[in-house]
Amino acid sequence: MWDVLLLFITGIAIGKFLKPKVKIEKILPYMAYVLIFIIGVEIGNEGILSQLPEILFFSLLIAISVMIGSIIAVKLSRVA
Repeated sequence: MWDVLLLFITGIAIGKFLKPKVKIEKILPYMAYVLIFIIGVEIGNEGILSQLPEILFFSLLIAISVMIGSIIAVKLSRVA
């Protein structure tokens, strides 16, 4: 946890005090791809794939609950 916070603060300091010679807009998509790749590797290593059915079930349950709650809220707001 502390290493992530330290890297975050270091990045802010570098961005604040050093003027980059390369436009961030050109590098940002590639950095996002690398970040997504690293997250995928971490997910694969942590054994989350074995818990995937349970995660999927609760994700669907939350999504369906939100849809039902939204429909009920719209119906109640139209009545009032």
